[in-house]
Amino acid sequence: FLSTITINNMNIKRLVVVFVVMFSAFCVSAQKSLEVYIDDTTGTPTNIRSAPNGKIVGSLPDTCIYMLDIKNPQNGWWAIDDNSVFGICSTDTTFDFSNKCKTAWIHYSVLGFSTRNYGGQRYVLFSQPSEKSAENFAFTEEIGLRPLDFKKGWVYVETYDKKHRGWIQLENICANPLTNCC
Repeated sequence: FLSTITINNMNIKRLVVVFVVMFSAFCVSAQKSLEVYIDDTTGTPTNIRSAPNGKIVGSLPDTCIYMLDIKNPQNGWWAIDDNSVFGICSTDTTFDFSNKCKTAWIHYSVLGFSTRNYGGQRYVLFSQPSEKSAENFAFTEEIGLRPLDFKKGWVYVETYDKKHRGWIQLENICANPLTNCC
């Protein structure tokens, strides 16, 4: 009888471990937002809209550095994750557009992140979100990228010069404009 209880306790412990591992994997693969920074080269405030290509509901002055979380890409537009816009100005600032619209939107052309190949590692933009797919573009220098889509640990991107598009693993990008994410 005691050996049966021990086996059952061991089975329960194993089940708990398996459940925790499975839940952790689900959380990683079910990522709902993507971290980016604003890299708007127009020299004017960055517009925030009520819908993709909709009414302007606010703008972010170009005198600050902004980081934010984006989600739900739609034809070049990204929904801004609730209250995630953080500006580094003379004083740190957070921005809340919820009083002006249900969901705030921003265009991909003003968003960016850089690659993490600081030591000259070879990185690749793939044709599909898989290392087994065709290589669209390979590079060894750190470059800036703009997000177009993302899924399951991969981000579909465009290079700043708009010459190359492809999928890169999420772990190979840095969404902090002030550090190198090492």
